[in-house]
Amino acid sequence: MFFKFSDDFFWGCSTSAYQIEGGIYNNEWNNAAGLAANYHRLWEKDLEILKQLNQNAYRFSVEWSRVEPKEGDYDKEALNFYKRIIKRLKELEIKPFLTCWHFTNPRWFIDKGGWQSKKNIEYFIRYIKKLVEWFGEDIKYWIILNEPMVYCFESFILGKWPPKKKFNFLISWQVLNNLTESIIKSSELIHHEVKDSLIGQIENIYYFYVPRSAFFLLPLVKLCSWINERVFRKSLRFIDFLGLNYYFAHNLFPFFQNKNFKKTDLDWIIYPEGLYFVLENLKKFNKPIFITENGLADANDTKREWYIKESLKSIIRAKREGIDIRGYFHWSLMDNFEWHYGFWPRFGLVEVNYKTFERKLRPSAKIYAEICKNNGLDI
Repeated sequence: MFFKFSDDFFWGCSTSAYQIEGGIYNNEWNNAAGLAANYHRLWEKDLEILKQLNQNAYRFSVEWSRVEPKEGDYDKEALNFYKRIIKRLKELEIKPFLTCWHFTNPRWFIDKGGWQSKKNIEYFIRYIKKLVEWFGEDIKYWIILNEPMVYCFESFILGKWPPKKKFNFLISWQVLNNLTESIIKSSELIHHEVKDSLIGQIENIYYFYVPRSAFFLLPLVKLCSWINERVFRKSLRFIDFLGLNYYFAHNLFPFFQNKNFKKTDLDWIIYPEGLYFVLENLKKFNKPIFITENGLADANDTKREWYIKESLKSIIRAKREGIDIRGYFHWSLMDNFEWHYGFWPRFGLVEVNYKTFERKLRPSAKIYAEICKNNGLDI
């Protein structure tokens, strides 16, 4: 049976500036990405690929350290770079979803204490005001922050990301509060300045897999979900939609081995059915939902087609139960710099040769393109 999505459903891909652009030297990652996927030079070709894949939406981010390399000194050339991207997307009839912050910060901001200092929120709001000034008339869909909970966890608990502080739970909580306040103040600013703007907030939410034999773990599952959803709860009155990034499941009972679990190249448990349960849990917030990231590291492209289709089946199940899901963005359009993992994980629908920067469509990209073209799939 063929399931057809509504005509206004958004089909797209997501990317992040630092992970693909290249040539970003003045943020706290100290040029770890190098030239990345060289998107800064090849963006026009990459947007043509989006069109080739029948996308009608594209979620991308602005690199704060490119736009404001020095405190208060905004780079017009950098702003015009993003302006050209937005203009070309409009020509291609692809709706831009603009993410204002995707984990990275200018060095000058870090030197002032970064997100640990509540006083520094004003610098971020000033940056948002500049984005509104330059792009406001061309952007309807705004996303303030990408996954603040993940940033706090990786940077201040695990210590894998700058500033690489481990087990700083108090600082992590303080940073999360500052990020949440930034969402609220930014949303108020954009709503006031940009007519008909729609603002969303994104969190990465896992599915916690509990076998029936481990029912005693259910209170732990509820606690984990409550923590994951904290930013949604705090910012709910100020935003218009929820962005859900869903990748994998956590097995909370490791002694129970389910041999049917597939895994990604990163050894993440692939459980697309979990997407339905996460969506079901988010229904209580009574907000439209976009799947803003969903993908897997799969260099040989042996599981991606299956994962996309099974994830969409979970979305269809949720939609049939009245959950308001407005779009699906696959992560990612192309292979990219995957933070502390480096370049070896391959998340792209498009394979990138990091020596020549040649782009090559993976077989799964063509399957996803057909789904987008047909606005649905057989279930």
